[in-house]
Amino acid sequence: MAIIDRALQPVDFRIERIIAENRGKQVDILKQVFTVLRDIPSEVQRQHYFKKLATIFQVTEQAIRTDYERFTKGQKTSGGAIVTGNTTLDFYAKSQRELVLLLCNYPELVEHALVDCSLSQFTDTVAKNIYQAIIDLYEKNEPITLDKMFDFFPEGQEAQLLTQGFSKQFAFEDPKVAYSEIILNMRLYTIDKKINEFAEKIKKDKQDNIQYYITELEVLRREREKLASYIYNKGSAKI
Repeated sequence: MAIIDRALQPVDFRIERIIAENRGKQVDILKQVFTVLRDIPSEVQRQHYFKKLATIFQVTEQAIRTDYERFTKGQKTSGGAIVTGNTTLDFYAKSQRELVLLLCNYPELVEHALVDCSLSQFTDTVAKNIYQAIIDLYEKNEPITLDKMFDFFPEGQEAQLLTQGFSKQFAFEDPKVAYSEIILNMRLYTIDKKINEFAEKIKKDKQDNIQYYITELEVLRREREKLASYIYNKGSAKI
């Protein structure tokens, strides 16, 4: 049984008790704590507890505030303010996650994404699940929004990622440019990976296959140079 310091302020005591009684149930903790915070008349005091919760759960204060706002509006609390572990994502996985968040914020880009990036290209399970939901909504001609995504993913890692879509500022001067940069960098990453794979095959495979690998390697390198030059020139034009 958890020992709770009864010298704490009433609100602190209630929060400590909620956390102690619901260990491991992060979404339940947030819902109950938000119920307590909603009864606090002072906004300044409420902000103080946002900071405390951010420290407890090792997330940003904005992430806590976002979930609280959803709670007060009667929307599903995602629990997305809770970050699971310190999983390191590679560049490609991060790009996939950025892409689906961008699409949720700017659904007019979905049609382009369906042409440029198939579901089978997604290697990150979380981003892939969200992309599948986006495709389902698009095919049914239903609105695609961050709020709508929580109907598919009320909790779990997908909900955590979607909450970042609220806390991050996806307000680009030109969303199409942001989209293009993500897609181009994903393609560049894929090409680099294939180049490395063919280089390894040249070292290890039989002599009969080497010429084929060399030819493919040269094609990939030319494609990479062309793509890298395009990205560089776009970047230089912005300076």
